[in-house]
Amino acid sequence: MKDQQIFGALAPVVRQLDAQQISYCIGGSVASCLHGFVRTTMDADLLVDLRHDHVDAFVKALDTDYYVSAPMIVDAVSRRRSFNIMLYETMFKVDFFIAKARAFDQSALSRAQCKLISGATSTIEVRVASPEDLVLLKLEWYRKSNDTSERQWRDVQEVLKVSRDGLDIPYLRHWASELNLSELLEEALADAGAC
Repeated sequence: MKDQQIFGALAPVVRQLDAQQISYCIGGSVASCLHGFVRTTMDADLLVDLRHDHVDAFVKALDTDYYVSAPMIVDAVSRRRSFNIMLYETMFKVDFFIAKARAFDQSALSRAQCKLISGATSTIEVRVASPEDLVLLKLEWYRKSNDTSERQWRDVQEVLKVSRDGLDIPYLRHWASELNLSELLEEALADAGAC
C-alpha cells in the first residue's frame, strides 16, 4: 500500500478526531510500519474512545468523501464493537474499534506515541499505539483466531524484534497477565529473542 493512500485516507479522519478531542491510537499494520516493520496493508485500524455525542459531527465532517453510516456507528458505540468507513477516491478502508470499558484500552490510548506521516504536500502528527500495546492488541487478535493467524503472529514477532531494545517488558507482562495472554507473550518474546 502506498504511503499516499494511507495519508489520504487517514489525514481527514485524524484531523476530525483531533478537532472533536476524541482519544485514539492507530494500531494494526499502519502502526507496525510506523514503528519500523514495513508490510503492505489495505486498511488502517484505530482504537477510539468515540461516544454517542461525537457521532453527528464526525459523520457530517466525513460523509462527502467517505462512505460512512451514522446508524452503524451508533450501533458500534452502543455495543462497543467495530465499524468502518471507506474513502471513495481510493476505496481505502479505515476500521474503528471502540475502546472497551477496561483499563487496558485506556492505558493503550494514554500511552500512544506521536509520529509524523507525510502526504504529497503536507505532514500531520498522528497518535500510534506503543510497541508494547501493539503487541498486546495483536496477541488478542491472534487468540481470537484460535492461535492460527500466521499474519498476526508474524507481526508480533517483527514488532518485538524491531523494538527489542526499548521494550517495557514489565508493562507487557503485567497486561498480558490481565488479558490472559501470558503464555502467548512468553512464547512470542522467546521466539523473537526479546527477553
